[in-house]
Amino acid sequence: MEDTQRGKPDPQVFQTAADKLGVPYGRCLVLEDAVVGVQAAKRGGMKCVAVRFVGHHPESALREAGADRVVSSLEEVTPAAVQKLLDGRG
Repeated sequence: MEDTQRGKPDPQVFQTAADKLGVPYGRCLVLEDAVVGVQAAKRGGMKCVAVRFVGHHPESALREAGADRVVSSLEEVTPAAVQKLLDGRG
């Protein structure tokens, strides 16, 4: 994003996108496949689902970084699962 000067794990890229959309950080869900991306999302006050479809980061590292949920495929990220996370139930 050209509007940012700092890279992950700084949350600036996610916060800038949320600001442009007018969405509060706490109502944002970031899908990430890397530890630094998970860290950036969590530092930005956002929920984060870590996707292991590439498999280059172990589940334990993604959870330790703060992922709210770790999945093997985007097919596991259903609208109901997203709503549950954003509502703080999951």
